Amino acid sequence: MNSRQGFIIARTMAALAALTFALVVTQGCGGGDHADDGHGHDEGGHGDHGDHGESADFVEPQSYAEACSVIHVRLEEIDNLLKSGKLDHVAEEAAVIRNVANRMAKLASKRGSGVPRKGIKEVNLTAKKLAAKFDAIHEAGDSGDAAGTRKVYGEMVAFFEILEKYAGPDDHDH
Repeated sequence: MNSRQGFIIARTMAALAALTFALVVTQGCGGGDHADDGHGHDEGGHGDHGDHGESADFVEPQSYAEACSVIHVRLEEIDNLLKSGKLDHVAEEAAVIRNVANRMAKLASKRGSGVPRKGIKEVNLTAKKLAAKFDAIHEAGDSGDAAGTRKVYGEMVAFFEILEKYAGPDDHDH
């Protein structure tokens, strides 16, 4: 097995772990009346997603690679929502991306993160740009602007690709 194959296998395993993590976490907020569940939802439950503060299913990643995996899964979810025309649900996924991106500089700075010291500044700036795309994709999605939502999604993917290049195959700080 060459290093490229190893990298692909590691990225696939990380994505599967993140997907499993995301599914387990999202199940904790499914069904029932959320009017008084401590998640800050109003009487309308999930129908009105308001300002998307701290997402109810957000759990802080413990490593840079885990953060990249979570973002990767959420970007795939946004892509699926775009394909299915469910633009009003895009903001829920984007809120998690924003929350994770806001923590990436801290994770990149951790010992053993796999991010070289010279890459931390690029991670910090790029993660901030990715997080800042939340308002634009939220607005476009909620207004039903498929082309605008797809455009912002493309920008988010481009920022993520920069972040992902620092999540090497040996970056597993679990």
